[in-house]
Amino acid sequence: MLHSESRRERYVELDGVRGVAIGFTLLGNTLIVRDEGPREHAWAILGDFGWIGVQLFFVLSGYLITNILLDAKGERFYFRNFYARRALRIFPAYFLMLTIATVGRAALNSPLPHNPLCYWFFVSNFCIAKSGDWGNLYLGATWSLAVEEHFYLLWPLLIAFLSIRQVMWASVGIILGSLVLRYVMSAEGYSAVTLYTITPTRIDAIAAGALIAAFIRTGSKTKLAAVAPFILAGGLAVIAATISQTSGSFRYDLRLVETLGYTGLTLAAAGFILMLILSQGRDNAMRRAMRWSPLASIGFYSYAIYLYHGMVHVILLKLPLFQAANLAMFPGGPLAAQLLVTCAVTLISTGLAVASYHFFESRFLSLQRHFPLNSRH
Repeated sequence: MLHSESRRERYVELDGVRGVAIGFTLLGNTLIVRDEGPREHAWAILGDFGWIGVQLFFVLSGYLITNILLDAKGERFYFRNFYARRALRIFPAYFLMLTIATVGRAALNSPLPHNPLCYWFFVSNFCIAKSGDWGNLYLGATWSLAVEEHFYLLWPLLIAFLSIRQVMWASVGIILGSLVLRYVMSAEGYSAVTLYTITPTRIDAIAAGALIAAFIRTGSKTKLAAVAPFILAGGLAVIAATISQTSGSFRYDLRLVETLGYTGLTLAAAGFILMLILSQGRDNAMRRAMRWSPLASIGFYSYAIYLYHGMVHVILLKLPLFQAANLAMFPGGPLAAQLLVTCAVTLISTGLAVASYHFFESRFLSLQRHFPLNSRH
């Protein structure tokens, strides 16, 4: 989940995309109802789309990171400055969250669900895949950060030694390779959790973003602008075809979704982001929607919201009011409890994220001036 360094350097519309992404994520990760009634069932179906948020984050990260690297390619201290800037952006809030979770669980005499090294060294996605167990909501979200860290580690090496067209072909190869690997692993009976979390099966979304960044630099923007809606439409068509075969569900753990559905979502996200980027300087409904202040503001703080929302959710669910056995007795019924939980997690996590950014993370971000990169993003 990549974040640029300051509001001055940011495209506000891309903060709006982050806002959409974190909104979907919160919708899915705060789900506490399922089949208590028709309204709850409808909400649960909506919540099953929540994992769309991570896919959006992946595509956006691939685009922005690749742009940053292509802009900085050939600069002195290219590797040092890139890795230093990423560390200063990602590590402080991540390790703060991890420390709080570790100390909190130790105080409760409740060990971490996996070897602590899995979290400290950004390999929790493989640990989760190996066990087939998410562990708990405190640290479940760390899997996607692990995927992105693997990308941050390797992609600068490829960018440094490949031409832009070679970057494009490498991205296409990764996208196709991930799709084939998911089909093979699905056929071999690997768990849905494994396919959802390991880097090789999820890297295609990040590669799609990288492809956008390289593609824009090599092609006519007018032609790309004409193609982008078809990419979006094609992705949506694949998603619709998938849903038509899964009784209306788009759960990540359904076999057709984890193979074809992932690719359809990647295409749709890539098409949407490409359309947004190529409309820079023009006024249209898409740009206005993504520039909506509340959405863009939440997107600006989305990284820390993503980190902290699991802990907030777990604490809320400890309250007797929100425990499964008591949902039917909640004033207004289970759906009212669901709405309250989702809103409370969103508001509290956002408050924590704002405080984290301005009183903690910004101290580290100010050090990025010592590691300059020639980037507009």
